[in-house]
Amino acid sequence: MTKLLNMVCYVVKRRGQELYQSRNVNWLLNNAGPIIRYRIITEFDIGMTESDKKDATKELLECEEVRKWIRLLKESTHIHSSNDLASENCLAKLTAYGVTAGMGPVSNILRSVHSNQYENIPHHKNAITRILVPFLISIELSDEHDVLEYAKGRLLTVYGYAERSLSDFSQNDDVSDLMLSQTEKAALHVPKKWRTKYVWKPELMHFFPNCYDFYLFAFLHGYDDERATILRFVHTLKYQRLCELREFHGSYGWDENKKYCWSAAQMPFLHGYFGFDSSQFSPNKFLLYLDLASRFPNAKEIGWFRRGLESLDIYRTDTGRYCFPSQYIPERKNGYYLYAGARMRLGEHGRLGLEIESTFRMERMKRSLGEER
Repeated sequence: MTKLLNMVCYVVKRRGQELYQSRNVNWLLNNAGPIIRYRIITEFDIGMTESDKKDATKELLECEEVRKWIRLLKESTHIHSSNDLASENCLAKLTAYGVTAGMGPVSNILRSVHSNQYENIPHHKNAITRILVPFLISIELSDEHDVLEYAKGRLLTVYGYAERSLSDFSQNDDVSDLMLSQTEKAALHVPKKWRTKYVWKPELMHFFPNCYDFYLFAFLHGYDDERATILRFVHTLKYQRLCELREFHGSYGWDENKKYCWSAAQMPFLHGYFGFDSSQFSPNKFLLYLDLASRFPNAKEIGWFRRGLESLDIYRTDTGRYCFPSQYIPERKNGYYLYAGARMRLGEHGRLGLEIESTFRMERMKRSLGEER
């Protein structure tokens, strides 16, 4: 009898969730602007026709917010900075808005960015590749051979290390074996000003997924087994300790040729992993990585992801919709999209806009748990 009662309660709860979700999607379609409407029509399985998608695409490309970022991308002067004209910020914003390389107005601009900022810059080529390619993949400029080849190569490199190291990284959180000891620093002639800093062992630098890699793997199509393994590796205790150290204390790579330490790229620290009540918890970076993690094929298996979604239920309203505090989805001019999670808005404004964007994000991420309606 108890088992039957529990089953009935589950069915009632499930149907209640589905009813709310169906209402939420309809409400969003009636109240959201062209960006979120386009993403719902093209990303949610709600029976939209090709005509619906064509009309939504037209509205999207006519939207002033989208036109602004297309214009900024066209005027882009460099790849990496917090500035609006940095192509990494332009590409990330357009991707978040649902824009792809196949859309007429952006196709030629994207190929110009690829050739001018990627192909024709001989200096720091490896660093530029590692930053720019993830955003070219996210906006679906994957027919350029060098872009896709780099993405595949990077995936297989990280996957190989992740698969070999998964067991060890799951069982402990001691990261000292990943760093140069004082003796090793002295033997390498690391300058004294870095002797007290965390410096990664050079032979490991190439294998650790940084924030750009994580973004790349979130958007790369196919390779489900490899991407699933990488997400499990990122979610391990030891790797998150390493990410936490990088996030709050800094860490450095060692250039043997120049005898110089350089600041390593930021890493996918999963805010909330060690507790959502931490004083160092960043709501916007938490939401950014929660959204990226939802794009991996095994997101629902990841404890942090499920706990993260549950933690957001406190912002559920009596209507079944959501309204996050504004610090979860900031939009700051001259802020890094990926490093700082500073550009999180989706074209909505005001209190209603906050509710629209919060509800849309929850509806989209919950689909990773198979809770779509």
